[in-house]
Amino acid sequence: MTHKGSSIYLYEDGFSVSEDFEPPSKPETVAVSAINHNSVTLKVSPPRFGAEDITSYSVEYCVSGEDGWKQKTASKAEEVTVSDLSPNTEYMFRCRAVTSVGVGPANEVPGSTKTLPCGPPGKPRVEPNSREISVSWEKPAGLGQDVHILSYIVSYAITDNGMKEEDLQWKEMMAGTEKAIISGLQSETEYVVRVRCDWGEAGRSKEASLLMSAQQSSR
Repeated sequence: MTHKGSSIYLYEDGFSVSEDFEPPSKPETVAVSAINHNSVTLKVSPPRFGAEDITSYSVEYCVSGEDGWKQKTASKAEEVTVSDLSPNTEYMFRCRAVTSVGVGPANEVPGSTKTLPCGPPGKPRVEPNSREISVSWEKPAGLGQDVHILSYIVSYAITDNGMKEEDLQWKEMMAGTEKAIISGLQSETEYVVRVRCDWGEAGRSKEASLLMSAQQSSR
């Protein structure tokens, strides 16, 4: 007994382009490469089969435990950032390859991915004196529900234009409010300062932008 098979025919502008067209396989890998309070970046690699027919990629996401999947289109298989997410929330992610005749199967990111509880503090402002720096900053934007900042971590290090960040010798101090005074500094020396939030067991926020202080004066 014989069974009739099936074929997919690919047409463009009414003309047959391929009589043995096969939809692409799922993207080879889909992995989280960066997490922020309101976005997650995925690294996507092309499918093993059918990559030459792909026109775009469909990145789909939803809150963990819910059914409302949303979709973002990416033109290439590389790093794709999904924005406008809620802080301190677990999300599910998956990705499919898209062709002119439909979409392929999905590859899912294993488990769920939780966004950070809040964004970084506002950019530090400094008032340098001869032996100390007064640093202040704004509370972070996008504070997630039920998220409490226990304290701020203020880090500082001597720097010059030729030093790499991994070579800096950081010192840390804790601050309970959006202001700190760093004392005991060397005069006529440049410092770099950064601020992060401490959430306790939930971890630490991204740091505020690195800020080069003005040269300290010994006058």
